[in-house]
Amino acid sequence: MSKYFLKKVFLPIFAVSVALLLLLSPLLYYSFHFRESLSYSGENLNVSSEQSVVYIQNVYSFLKGNAELDPIFTPAEKSHMQDVRSIFNTLVALETAACILFFLSLVLFVFQKEKSLIIRWFLRWSCIALGFFLLLLLAITIDFEALFNLFHQIFFPQGNWSFDASSLLVQLFPLEFFRAIALRIFLTSAGISLVVFLVDMYERKKK
Repeated sequence: MSKYFLKKVFLPIFAVSVALLLLLSPLLYYSFHFRESLSYSGENLNVSSEQSVVYIQNVYSFLKGNAELDPIFTPAEKSHMQDVRSIFNTLVALETAACILFFLSLVLFVFQKEKSLIIRWFLRWSCIALGFFLLLLLAITIDFEALFNLFHQIFFPQGNWSFDASSLLVQLFPLEFFRAIALRIFLTSAGISLVVFLVDMYERKKK
């Protein structure tokens, strides 16, 4: 296989797979990490804390495709959660594809004895990803609500994402919950990118 083909086809594939894995792996992990919800839920809910946990578990089971939403949720809330589940299904499929492409590209470059080329791109994209995640962390710190609204306007253009404060979904998953999850996601992504960068720089210095 020619070096031209490797650079023009498989390097971009490798770069995209790295970027997707750095973002999607922490995002999907924390999004489905049930215990993260409990610290921010049930404080203003007009039901017992035990009941709020049941509702949260029901939402998580629904997102994983293991259950239907409890009848207590309104049609509007159910419609929104259907859209959320569709997005998560797409993200899971993207992560799986990125993982396969990442390892296929890695094996191909090692087999073709082009390890230095792929390491160089790995470093480059780790730097780009690190800068991107740091910018997102800065935006979350400055005005998370604006970022939250922008995200929903892009991914839910049908407009079924805005609910009254009395909504069960809002009470179970308040804005502070999403802020805490977003911080964890992007801190983890930035941390992984930084570790990759530092390890690569150390190896380069040794050589």
